[in-house]
Amino acid sequence: TWQIAGGAGIQALLWIALFSAFVLLYRACRLQAPPIAAAVMLVLAWVVLEPRASPRPHVMSFVGLAACSFLVARSSAAGSARPLLLAIPIVAIWANFHVEAVFGASLIGLFALGELLWPRALTRRDAGRALLYATGASVATLATPYGWGLLLYLAENTSVPAMFEVAELQPPHLPAYRAFYVYLGIGAILMLLQPGRLRLWEVAAATLFAWAGLRYLRLTPLVVL
Repeated sequence: TWQIAGGAGIQALLWIALFSAFVLLYRACRLQAPPIAAAVMLVLAWVVLEPRASPRPHVMSFVGLAACSFLVARSSAAGSARPLLLAIPIVAIWANFHVEAVFGASLIGLFALGELLWPRALTRRDAGRALLYATGASVATLATPYGWGLLLYLAENTSVPAMFEVAELQPPHLPAYRAFYVYLGIGAILMLLQPGRLRLWEVAAATLFAWAGLRYLRLTPLVVL
């Protein structure tokens, strides 16, 4: 893109990625919520994502995780594991852009395992099929020139803060990331106010991604996506 269109091309690619991510998020929300609720969520989401919306490969993870969230929402609404089959090629392509593809496979896995242990949207038979697709998505993270090296790189990154300071591997700081903390607080309150509607996988995914965002500011978008 740089060779063909220079800086303008990079900016255009960035905006295409962001636009695609928000379209997918909106479609996911509309499967369970009215337009106004989905629109409000997207406005809040933009405030959280904006500090990380720089022209770097991680913006492709916004698209990938939004796509996986949409597939989970479709699967839940349809009561079928079939939509999750698309997660395998999506994760395979995504892994060649950025290491955070592992979080897409994790989301599919949490949904499948949660529905298997505590069925709410899927039957246990369909949940088992979803778990098979999640396994396929996990294997798809290896479909890069690095193979296992992608996962080793991710593991090595967890030890970096102990050796030297890298800004994006520090916890999110105030006031720059206050929107993240507000979003986290609102999300927690809304979940606690409707315990009867909560699903096991939703609690697991929210907990995992909140923990990741609180530990590394580069992962703050995971809570929204």
